[in-house]
Amino acid sequence: MTSLVAAALLCAAVPGLADDPPEEPLPLTFKDPAVFCTVPGACNPSSPHHPLGMVVADLIDQDDYPDVAVVNSSHQSVSVFRNTGGWSSPNNALTHAPGSPYMLDGRTPYDVDAGDLDGDLDLDLVITVPRSGTFPGFTPGELIILYYDSQLGAFGNLEHVPLSDAVGDPPQGPAKPDPRGLEIGDFNQDGRMDIAVASSSFVAPFTFTNLGRVEVLYGQPGGSWSRELFDFQAEGVFACTEIVTARMSEHGPSGYKDLVVGTFATNLNEPKLIILLNNLGQFTPLVQDSGTNTLGIAVGRFGSDQCRDVVATRDTAGPDSIDLFSGTCTGFINPATPPSYALFPSTDPYGVDVGKLNLDGQRDIVVAAQHGEPCGGLHGGVAVYLGNADGTFQEPAELFCVDPDDPPKPCFVKIADMNQDTLNDIVTSNADSGKISVLINDSNSLP
Repeated sequence: MTSLVAAALLCAAVPGLADDPPEEPLPLTFKDPAVFCTVPGACNPSSPHHPLGMVVADLIDQDDYPDVAVVNSSHQSVSVFRNTGGWSSPNNALTHAPGSPYMLDGRTPYDVDAGDLDGDLDLDLVITVPRSGTFPGFTPGELIILYYDSQLGAFGNLEHVPLSDAVGDPPQGPAKPDPRGLEIGDFNQDGRMDIAVASSSFVAPFTFTNLGRVEVLYGQPGGSWSRELFDFQAEGVFACTEIVTARMSEHGPSGYKDLVVGTFATNLNEPKLIILLNNLGQFTPLVQDSGTNTLGIAVGRFGSDQCRDVVATRDTAGPDSIDLFSGTCTGFINPATPPSYALFPSTDPYGVDVGKLNLDGQRDIVVAAQHGEPCGGLHGGVAVYLGNADGTFQEPAELFCVDPDDPPKPCFVKIADMNQDTLNDIVTSNADSGKISVLINDSNSLP
């Protein structure tokens, strides 16, 4: 099983709406991958810089072209690429913003997200820094904020934001937070951006004891933060690894989004899926068995019931897969055993995203697979599960290679329309080759 340290380092069907088998989904094709070095001059198969977390959004110029920010774990930096829109010549389509990559004061990053934290209408970057050092003398993890300066067209004014060292009752020593995934949004609808962090906390002074934690930092006037902690040690959760925001309940107040959290557990039989239901800015945790220790989760509406479902990657000692958890439109997920889709012909799933890729209007699932055929075994790619109208998915017939020339390990994956042609494309961060890859959707060219 891919551990958290090494990393930073799917066949049951959903009940259909009819007894007839689903029609074959429309085909999907991509142009040859366009690859871009995250650290200029240090882009090769043995690159030590390990790009991990990534955000794809209009960060620069507000020109509607999605830009890319990606953290370089071992380089202790974040790279920001400006999307020029020139995808007829892909090598020039993404260029480094002035000053990129931006150094992070010697801190080793894991994930990144974007939001307007200072109210100037520009998107800023928030980065998680996991704890560092060796047991028992871990240095606590933290957040780093890089504010965008529109006059310079660059990011700067780096700010360190500590995470809470509070512990439960009874106290077991000061907590040393280990943040991983994060999500930015106005969770309490007060006009200021908030930050939710999925992490673990090392809580005992001389024993290796962890608790899973979600920490929500609410933006306050003057740039300060108030905090709310949700700890899950009693539920057997060892670490909260990934977090996304989505409105899971159709009965909740409009505009208030919930949080969905993937976890690792202390026992492989105890993994959980956590949903923090948002009621007028107050979160209520729902903890449900999932059977999936996960490094990637995503939310989307699958089928026609309008409820939002959760997809999670499963990287275990057994067959790797993705699991699909059916939403109930009340915030809960279906407690029945979820449909599972095999990852074959690839292995070691990491990040996952949901979006419409081919031309049938159904939402599809994309998984970053770190190894697999036909990409040379050590080479990774993306597995695409094309959606059917009844909420089921076609298992991948092939793995789309993200860089045939180098042996990358794709870790994070995002879906976005990079060239503004109305077709969504795929972007991956490739840990072992120091690159990001962009697969431009070419489905319009199919006969």
